Amino acid sequence: MGRLLTNALYWLGLVLFHLRLDGLVRWLGRGNVKVLLYHDVEAHETDYTAGLDCTTRTEAFAAHLDWLRQHYTVVSLETFLAGEAPRRAAVITFDDGYHSVYRNAWPALRERGMPATVYLISGVVDNVAMVWVNELNYWLRAEPGFTRSVVEKDVGVPAGLSVPDVISHCRMNYDPQRIFAALGRIRVKFPDAHQAAVALSQLYVSWDDVREMQQAGMTFGNHTITHPNLERLSDDEQFAEFAGAQDAIGRKIGLVTSLAYPFGHHSGSSADIAARAGLTSIGEVGGANRRLNPMAIGRTHIGDETVAGLFARVEVVEPIKARLRALGG
Repeated sequence: MGRLLTNALYWLGLVLFHLRLDGLVRWLGRGNVKVLLYHDVEAHETDYTAGLDCTTRTEAFAAHLDWLRQHYTVVSLETFLAGEAPRRAAVITFDDGYHSVYRNAWPALRERGMPATVYLISGVVDNVAMVWVNELNYWLRAEPGFTRSVVEKDVGVPAGLSVPDVISHCRMNYDPQRIFAALGRIRVKFPDAHQAAVALSQLYVSWDDVREMQQAGMTFGNHTITHPNLERLSDDEQFAEFAGAQDAIGRKIGLVTSLAYPFGHHSGSSADIAARAGLTSIGEVGGANRRLNPMAIGRTHIGDETVAGLFARVEVVEPIKARLRALGG
């Protein structure tokens, strides 16, 4: 669905909220379980996350939780998948495994007795590496001249794009060999800066963090090894991403059975490949859940929204877009 339609529906949601018609809209959508997708919960964006629309300010997240507690029953992903979610239910998920989930989101959830699921990128837990999106974002801001020359020459990014548009171009035209080769050249050029960036960022959770949250009731899922655009990978490459992350996560915290597609992108064969890797449910980006389909869970991406914006996303934008797709399909 186009950005123009999304923006129009978002503004419609804001108007309905401020006209105090949100209760009626929630009642009409009471059978659609709202599955929320967060990423980073932090006081502000950093050079690793700026412009990626993945950071929810800590105070905004707390306001979201209070509003959800007032109007929905927040249940675990497992309760939803078992078909046991009541009407007016919500599920909270996080992608990527940012350390801010451990530092900021988990305490807020625990204080309110709310469950959640975190999808881990196995290759960056313990901060042994950085997701290519975060690293490229950092270099484009820290060393823009050299970084732009490398990605324009080695990755084929057009000149003159904004930083978010460079990231978007690399995502949509994802070529892991070219992207990781370009990042390798940048690291060689600035070795001290690279080591400092990884050491100082502490961007992702550690396995100790994961185990502590797991013991307190948080659940976890598979978000691949390297966070690729699956549409751009072969079937064998996709299986390697799914199965490799399954093995890495399983050795640390036990078997997980749910996958979240990186960026929400996937090919026509991705669900079958995931099933072969032992995964029994998949979180998408976008969509709704009027009927339970474990291999296509509709999730609403939430950024730094006001409560009115949160309402607009979960009760207006995604449900209407899902209905329009169903009518068109």
